[in-house]
Amino acid sequence: MLFSKKIKFYSEHFSLIEKPIPSKKRVPNWYKSMQNFPGGKEKGGSVKRCIPFLDVLTSGYYLVNNFAFLCYKKSDDTIAIEYNQNLKENQAILVDSGISDHGYWQINEEFFNEEEIKILLKINNPWSIQTPKGYSCMFLNPPNSPSKIRIAEGIVDTDVYKFPVNFPFIVKKFDKDFIVEAGQPLVWVIPFKREDWKMEVYDYNQHTNEEHVSMFRYYLDNYKNLLWKRKRYD
Repeated sequence: MLFSKKIKFYSEHFSLIEKPIPSKKRVPNWYKSMQNFPGGKEKGGSVKRCIPFLDVLTSGYYLVNNFAFLCYKKSDDTIAIEYNQNLKENQAILVDSGISDHGYWQINEEFFNEEEIKILLKINNPWSIQTPKGYSCMFLNPPNSPSKIRIAEGIVDTDVYKFPVNFPFIVKKFDKDFIVEAGQPLVWVIPFKREDWKMEVYDYNQHTNEEHVSMFRYYLDNYKNLLWKRKRYD
């Protein structure tokens, strides 16, 4: 199959860091281990039978953690990040992949959830991204994947912006030190075409209702068999 669009990732530290990956290569283990019909077919399928749920897990690309780091508390309102002690001093920073402080004053306190520590840190990202003319990228948290950190999400016009995008992030409150492993997805990258949209709102009319009833006439896999279009992110 010929691909009409390409998204390019490039870094001067290519040989020293983890590579971005298609999201389909990091489908969560909890999803893989689920049964299709844990309560039997008469009760319907689990989320593993839900095509929209699978679509979001396998669409786009991940920027992953380049060097495993330990996150621990120094006090109730202060945390610290520590890399493998055998890494040379500041090695992660030297290849633009370390964790650094981010000005707390740059964000409103209401941005934090109750379960989050009110400290703002930053993932230094070594990867520049290039998309075709007219295409931007959304940078989001990995979907349907529990995590102890949350990035500040955003959109960048990656067809004209040629530089790495760094990501402020927040750590959720924790009682036990934890490690973010090398290779763990940190940022979900979704390329999309920039277009103008205008919203309209309508009543759910009789014709639409008839289509709905017709589509769900069968018990299983209606959306998958009748409407779904396969997506490709390689």
